[in-house]
Amino acid sequence: MDDGTFDSHVRMAADPERKFSFYLSEASASPGKVTVEFVNPESTPHNLAIEAPNGETIGQTKPVSEGRAITKVVLHPGTYVVYSSVPGQRKAGMVGHLTVK
Repeated sequence: MDDGTFDSHVRMAADPERKFSFYLSEASASPGKVTVEFVNPESTPHNLAIEAPNGETIGQTKPVSEGRAITKVVLHPGTYVVYSSVPGQRKAGMVGHLTVK
């Protein structure tokens, strides 16, 4: 979850109330090395992948059920797409955005 500040640690979570969505679908970070933490309170496995503005996936966590995982990436200013790369979940709506300023 993001409190609106830009920093080097981003935390996003699956929404336990709505299948295939993030609790908050917008986050922010500072440019540089960033640790991205993904929390999944559900028993359904999800993960978090980060797609750069050029369409390349630059990092992703392992799929987790009722747990958390991290990935470390280097981010440059721009808007990144975050999504679950577990088959079918992105298409089902598990997508968000990460803004880097």
